[in-house]
Amino acid sequence: MFDRDGSLRDVLVLETTVDDWERLLDFVRTGPQTYSYSSVDGKADLPAAQEIFPDGQREGLHLMAVNLGGCTANCHFFWTGDIEFDLDPKEVTTAERAAAVFAWMRDLGRELGKPIRLTPENTEEYVLAAYDPATDSFDFRGSAGPFPSP
Repeated sequence: MFDRDGSLRDVLVLETTVDDWERLLDFVRTGPQTYSYSSVDGKADLPAAQEIFPDGQREGLHLMAVNLGGCTANCHFFWTGDIEFDLDPKEVTTAERAAAVFAWMRDLGRELGKPIRLTPENTEEYVLAAYDPATDSFDFRGSAGPFPSP
C-alpha cells in the first residue's frame, strides 16, 4: 500500500463542492494536526474556500501541508469537484505513521460525511483503501488493479 515505487499516494474525496472545501478548511484549522499554508500572493493564513475558488474556479496557486504524525498530506487545491491530498509513501515508515494516515482519513470522512479513498497517484479507480462514513469502516484492498498484491 505504501510501497516505495517512485509515485505518490492520493487521498481523495470525490464529487465535492465549495461548501465541502469550507468544511475541510474548518476541520484543518480546528483539528489536532499542525498545518502550513502558502499561496502565490504570499498569504500565510488559511483563507476561506470562497477566496480560493471565487466563482468556482481556483484563483492563483495554493499549498496546504498537514502534518500527520511524521507524514505530510499536501493539498494543491486543483479544483472544486474533488478534494485531493498527496502523500509520499517514503514518509510512511512505521505502523504508527500508517495508523495516523488512516485515522486522519476516518476523521475527514466523518467530518465531510463522504467516502475517502487512498489510491496510487492519479489513479482514482485503483483504490488501495477506502473509508465509508455510512458504515464507519475501512475496506483495505491492499494493492488493487494492475498493482501486485503484497
